[in-house]
Formats: sequence, structure tokens, C-alpha cells
Amino acid sequence: MGRFYAAALMLLIAWPAAGQDALTPPPGARKLFEARAAGVQVYVCQEKRAGEEGQTSFAWELAGPDAALFSEDGLPLGRHAKGPSWTLNDGSSVTAQLIAKAPAPAPGAIPWLLLKVTAHEGKGRLDGVSFIRRVETSGGMAPDGGCGASRRGETERVPYTAVYQFYGP
Repeated sequence: MGRFYAAALMLLIAWPAAGQDALTPPPGARKLFEARAAGVQVYVCQEKRAGEEGQTSFAWELAGPDAALFSEDGLPLGRHAKGPSWTLNDGSSVTAQLIAKAPAPAPGAIPWLLLKVTAHEGKGRLDGVSFIRRVETSGGMAPDGGCGASRRGETERVPYTAVYQFYGP
């Protein structure tokens, strides 16, 4: 019995570190800067069809984020939006695609992510960014229930915060 509890405790202690390790950018990528995000995750009540019988159910689906980005000093830095995209006040922007995901250590928080940049626009601080990591999340999970035929197409805006770390060569 004692060994089981010790093993379970070790697993719980190691879990956040394991989540972070799974989201480590490839060798050679270094952290260029990070930004704190405060905003909402926007969810839409969507109809789902399942199986050959075409049974209908409804679920909240992520439409995208809508968040302000702040520098480490707390100064306005830019926006994070659907795409996913990040646009800084200097005119630079990137879009990215998900390559890895891990559960957040905090209960009720959206997952931690590793994303690979797929496109750059403008000139500025995001020029050299090739990977983005979302960590330290709080909130933002899809609403529990409340999505049905009478709410089809309606949106819910769920507050969240996170840290986005920007990596490049």
C-alpha cells in the first residue's frame, strides 16, 4: 500500500514537468520573449451529427481567442486572435498550427500548447519567431452544458489568461 501512494505522489509531482517537456521546442530554438494574455476563449453552440442514424447532439466548439497581449512589464504589446494569430503593435504578425498539447496543471484551465509558425506578415519583433508555447493557463474551458437546439449558433465568451512564449533560432 505504501509503495502505491508513494508512486502516485511522485507521478503527481512530476506531471507538470512532464507536460512542459512534451511541449519543448526543438533543439536550437531559444526563447526570444514572452507575453501575458488576458481575454476570452469564444465558443459557439454547434450541432453535431453522429453515426449512420444521424443522431443530433449539440456541443460548444472553440471559435477562437480574443485576447490582449502585454509585455513582461505590463505594457500593451498586441492581440491574439482566431487563426490562431498574434499581432504586435509594431505591425508584425504570425499565424501558427498546433503540433503538441498537454493538459494544464491547473484544474479548469485550457491546455498548454506548442505551435509552429506557418506564416509571417509585416516587419517587427515576430520576424524571427518559429515556435510559440502557451503555458501558465487559467480558465478558458468550454462552458459546461447549456448548448442545445434552442441555443444553436449562440456564443459564450469564457475569460482566460495565459503566457505565450515566442521561440526562434
